[in-house]
Amino acid sequence: MKKKFAVIASGWHFPLKFYEQIAEQKIPEDWEVDYFCISHRDPSFAVEEKKNIISQLGDGRLSQLDKILYKEIATVEKLESLGWQYFLEPNNSGDWAVTNQWLDRYPNYAEEYEILLLTHDDNFLIGDELFLDVLSGRFDTLIRNDYSINHMPEHVSKNYGPGDYSQQPFGEWNVISNAIVTGAANLRGSFDFFKTSVIKDMGGKFSMEGVWLDRTEETDNMGMQYHGESYPEGGLSMKDWEKPMQEFFKWANDLDLLDTVRYLSPIYRVSNYCLEGERGLLSNRATPQGKLYEKHVNDLDLENILG
Repeated sequence: MKKKFAVIASGWHFPLKFYEQIAEQKIPEDWEVDYFCISHRDPSFAVEEKKNIISQLGDGRLSQLDKILYKEIATVEKLESLGWQYFLEPNNSGDWAVTNQWLDRYPNYAEEYEILLLTHDDNFLIGDELFLDVLSGRFDTLIRNDYSINHMPEHVSKNYGPGDYSQQPFGEWNVISNAIVTGAANLRGSFDFFKTSVIKDMGGKFSMEGVWLDRTEETDNMGMQYHGESYPEGGLSMKDWEKPMQEFFKWANDLDLLDTVRYLSPIYRVSNYCLEGERGLLSNRATPQGKLYEKHVNDLDLENILG
């Protein structure tokens, strides 16, 4: 019997290119994959929105990538023709609510699937062998965020700094994230492989404790153009939706599981496999790590993509 893997994408920006790139990833012969889009708005809302945004971009490398990514906006019919199962859910708690909404639909997830990829849909994949490498364990080493394991008895005396990381043997893992959040002991939560066993161990849900921002029936890009600078009434920003990941790290910290979190890259938002969007755009550099991200994107060999 083949092992099963599921991709769960947060449907909001809907670049058809992203959904195609995921569906085109090679899969090991002993695995099979199911694709799910848990959407918080109909794809039609992204059409004029992205057309207007892309029309204002320049000619730099990141802007070129955005133009490729958003050349066409997906429809539900096109997603389904690619093999995606599409569900529209209320936007009541943001990105991590997407995973919880999927978990509610598939209560036997841990028996059916061994690994989940939890991903935003404003990412750009490079190449088609990421799933082969992860599912077949074709890595010799992966990155560890040493700063995140300072609390562990065997590491507490080493006093790792916020920029410290190391190459570690592939070995056992619970989470493989695309890239370290520079200077932080946390996951960004944009492109992460989770073993279903660790989700089951934490109770089968991501904690929504302290999450107050509810955008049910809202379809605009609140604060998407900039990082936490646009605030709705009541003073809440989209950073409110980062709390579930902070709660996950507290839980993993208490159980000494952070040494089982690995990364494909030590550089914020960029690996040799995936570039992560920021509020919908690859070209958005409005974070403290933005210049570092841009430098490393410019260092990548992307000529086969950019032409």
